[in-house]
Amino acid sequence: MSLDAVLWALRDADPPDAISHVILIGIANHANPDGTAAYPTVETLSKYAHCGRRTVFSKLRLLEECGLIRRGDQRLVAHLRAGYRPIVWDVAVGAKEAESDQESEVQNVHPADSEVHGGASRGAPSGISGVHTSAHITVLKPSNKPSIDTSAAEAADPPRLDVETLCTRLVEHMTANGCRTPTVTARWRDEARRLLDRDGIPLEEALTVLDWSQNDEFWKRNILSLPKFREKYDRLRMAAKAKPVMRDRAMENLLNEQAAYSRKQNEALEGQGWNDLQITR
Repeated sequence: MSLDAVLWALRDADPPDAISHVILIGIANHANPDGTAAYPTVETLSKYAHCGRRTVFSKLRLLEECGLIRRGDQRLVAHLRAGYRPIVWDVAVGAKEAESDQESEVQNVHPADSEVHGGASRGAPSGISGVHTSAHITVLKPSNKPSIDTSAAEAADPPRLDVETLCTRLVEHMTANGCRTPTVTARWRDEARRLLDRDGIPLEEALTVLDWSQNDEFWKRNILSLPKFREKYDRLRMAAKAKPVMRDRAMENLLNEQAAYSRKQNEALEGQGWNDLQITR
């Protein structure tokens, strides 16, 4: 826990909304004194802010775009299992103080007015007296919050085993289903990375849903790329959970019907055997 980082997040930071503020304080709570190396899980931040996982991811993107947090050294979580690694964040401790110092140093320059009575002023043509000169110079203040293109930053990330595993699994399924072998493009990898990182989907869960979709008669004809898989992921996950339940119910109904039919047959046979016994006597 870093008291300096937490105090900065409480008093000096200027997040865009209340939930973002709570999440920023939560990240600062896990950071070093200089604001670096904070990697709380999405579940932890969700408990801090009393919100859902998707809200946490959207607020993290917002804080990153505002320059209040930035991605840190991801090697700190390299020892964790792929698909369960939180993002390492650095908190921009002291950003507001730096901005205030810059504002105080870069100001409008108003040189003192100079009046010359009885003589020529500096810079005035010779022989002219009583000239009043005034200079006004405006220095533009540079912006301290540059826009951040997160998509470009993600594209520059090195190859990841979990991303390649997800892409390769879809290629294998499509080839087995009779499709032409697709090309794993940069967009495939970007969407796989966003599914795992931004959406917070564990790799094992994503692979399970992907396997189900490629064995379903309807979805295997419609999920032919990783971007489409991420777009339809929520529907696929719900369908994957619902279909086994439907199959179990259908099997249960079939077994009940078979049991009822067997009882009727047994009753009929028992009645027929009793009649035959009476006739024989």
